[in-house]
Amino acid sequence: AEGVVELVDVLPTLCEVARVDCGPRGPGEPPLEGRSLVPELRDPGRAPPAGDWQGAVSTYSRCQRSTGPGKDWACLKRARGAIEHMGTSVRTRHWRYVAWARWDPTWARPNWARVVAEELYHYEHDGPGPGLCHAPERQSVLGRHPEVAARLREEARRAWGRAACLEAAGDPSAARRCRL
Repeated sequence: AEGVVELVDVLPTLCEVARVDCGPRGPGEPPLEGRSLVPELRDPGRAPPAGDWQGAVSTYSRCQRSTGPGKDWACLKRARGAIEHMGTSVRTRHWRYVAWARWDPTWARPNWARVVAEELYHYEHDGPGPGLCHAPERQSVLGRHPEVAARLREEARRAWGRAACLEAAGDPSAARRCRL
């Protein structure tokens, strides 16, 4: 299969293969994230069910004053308030969209009204030719495909909303984070 999967898909897959119920353990417990990949493993050529999300989301934080060796890990050792920007990447089979938004420490998520940079990469057809310097990852095509960027930007926002709701499921006082 040539689909895109996320690391969170591994546990539901293992649960299904082992025939173990990995659902919520009780009232108020959050559901398991991810989806089982067993259908794709059994039939690699099958089309995904209509309406299924076929992508992966990843995040990367940038902290204030993170320079020099180890700068990529600097946010791990700092308080949430030290995060300055959050990069959110949405990857599908043909596209990768990246948004860098100002971090909102109060809500513990990006402020989508304050996106400071966006990138869009097409893994087919948009490059001028083969070779490393012309690889799809090196040339943003945001200006040529604003409709794709808009669709993937909305997926990025939804992903943050889903994460907040999963976190809030076990904590009624955190339910306000569920709003987008």
